[in-house]
Amino acid sequence: MRQFLKSYTIFVNYTLSSELQTLYEFYTNGGIDSGLKGLADGFILNGKPITIFSGSFHYFRVHQNNWRPILEKFKAAGLNAVQFYSPWNLHEETPGHFDFSSGLLNVSDFLGAIKETDMFAMYRPGPYICAEWEFGGLPAWLLRDPNMKVRSNYKPYMDAVDSYWEQLFAVIKDYQFTTNGGPIIAVQMENEFGSHGNTLRNKDHFNYMKNLGSIARKYGIKELLFTSDGPKRHGSLDVFDYFLTEYLQTINFNRNSLQHLRDLKTSRPNQPLYVAEYWSGWFDNWGSKHNTQHIDYYSRQLDEIIFQMNSSFNAYMFIGGTNFGFMAGNVGKIVNGSSLSTSFVTSYDYDAPLTESGNYTPKYWKTKELIERFNTERNAPKLKQYLPPKHNRAVSYGVIEMTEQLCLCHILSNIKSYSYESPVSMENINIEPNYGQNFGFTLYRTSIPVSKVITFSKGRVNDRASLMVDNKQIGFVFAKSRSFNHTIPGHVFRRKQDMKYNLDILVENMGRIGFGSLITDMKIQRKGLSEDILIDNKVQHNWQIFAIDMKPQFINGLNNEKWTPIEDYKSPTFYRTRLVIEDTPEDTYIKLGPNWTTSVVFINGFNLGRYWSVGPTLTLYLPSHLLKQGVNEIIIFETQKNGKQIELTDEPILG
Repeated sequence: MRQFLKSYTIFVNYTLSSELQTLYEFYTNGGIDSGLKGLADGFILNGKPITIFSGSFHYFRVHQNNWRPILEKFKAAGLNAVQFYSPWNLHEETPGHFDFSSGLLNVSDFLGAIKETDMFAMYRPGPYICAEWEFGGLPAWLLRDPNMKVRSNYKPYMDAVDSYWEQLFAVIKDYQFTTNGGPIIAVQMENEFGSHGNTLRNKDHFNYMKNLGSIARKYGIKELLFTSDGPKRHGSLDVFDYFLTEYLQTINFNRNSLQHLRDLKTSRPNQPLYVAEYWSGWFDNWGSKHNTQHIDYYSRQLDEIIFQMNSSFNAYMFIGGTNFGFMAGNVGKIVNGSSLSTSFVTSYDYDAPLTESGNYTPKYWKTKELIERFNTERNAPKLKQYLPPKHNRAVSYGVIEMTEQLCLCHILSNIKSYSYESPVSMENINIEPNYGQNFGFTLYRTSIPVSKVITFSKGRVNDRASLMVDNKQIGFVFAKSRSFNHTIPGHVFRRKQDMKYNLDILVENMGRIGFGSLITDMKIQRKGLSEDILIDNKVQHNWQIFAIDMKPQFINGLNNEKWTPIEDYKSPTFYRTRLVIEDTPEDTYIKLGPNWTTSVVFINGFNLGRYWSVGPTLTLYLPSHLLKQGVNEIIIFETQKNGKQIELTDEPILG
């Protein structure tokens, strides 16, 4: 079980000595002549030695009002850099429409906060990021191209990358160290490409990685470029044989530190060592156990990295945060020769040194201890130090009864539908000429006579679906690797035999695969239905398709609908209640408890994420900044079986 420290008596940004220089003062004193460089025996920044102690922090997984308090904790741990990705699929959710400034996506504010807390940045702009994120950060609208080849030199893909990076780097370039004394000292190209391709044996792969660097330079990136990969995999692929000498090669792992770093040093004797990802914990999948890493193991590996190999390191993650909304990714698996998906839970706690909410764990204090010991033993420059700020504990708001419900079936008439002869995937719905639906639920409706069997001709119900006849749920199915049938119970056909009935298939996209070879399996990456549906062995035609993305505008619009008292569950339904807070809101955790099954939770219109009773995570983190003094609206969308109440508790249940 995770250990937490209950209270603190220390203060924010209390410096131990006002006479000492800050990190920026030390490395910019006398002007900036050069950026980060890698030598055989270590890094130098502006001509001065530096050992990089960084931690991963994904700004898009943490409420923006919590960025600075958490960065202060990074600094107080002794870290001198922050490593982070940018998610293409949020910054350019639809083609040509860019957002680098709103809420969780204000990357300029994040970079500004990094510098204000006296740290540097190791920046990872993708375009592919993995990160257990939806589609590895790639935008779903790429999938409209039937020939799409992501992570390659395929021209439409590279054109899209070029367009995105042009806009992204227009924002980023002014935050470089050598440009304006900004925080960015290094920029990563792609991510773990050695697990996907082979630049040594495949010319296209080699050129793809080189071309990314050329695009970055074209749009003003001047800092050191690097790549990161896992160690040798199964003896069949040496990811160090890149022959891409213009990039610093770094490494990712969580075991056998000495061996992996020795191998890297043998392969790159003239480069410094940097563990770009030391995995401080691990992610969780729905239906699996909660993953943890013991602090003694964590300490031993870091000791080997820092002291025995004199390597810089990054703790991935230092804070994990939350997969808000529908952004949790998926990891694929092969069943009977076909690929299926297994999605990640909403919490990205990761068993990191800081919890999902930013609270301290023993790993935090161990990291701080090891860095302080290193700086003392190696006579590192004495710079201003900071004591860890106090962390506010979560609170319990108690048990709350749900009070109202609104059946999805009652609002379909207010949702735009699209007519197709046969089902198409959500990405191929023509919402606009160049994009379809990216996230959420897609409802497929057709008219059937009295029937006995629905056949999913290829089993591709990506990823799970509720089946209804005339608004009565008749089943709940998951994607399979082959054709399968579902029997229609006769009792749903209670009207005249010659009448037609609505068959609704509500499909939930549970996240696209973001890692490994299956990322290019378009059969599973395209979500919804994209196959023939047979009714009593005859292909069913004439479908109405509803794209239900559940964005804030949609959820807030539900206030205009007619809600009714709660009844027994019949089909996918929204449930509502209100939380009244008299004082300043605090962090809390929503525990759905018994009976809730497959749900999505919204607070004041904000999508907190998915809940699934299979666990391991049985709570959803609710940051205080999403709450307000007064009345707060909580809406739960349920697709199987609903509960009657929820509890807002002061502790997470991670598994």
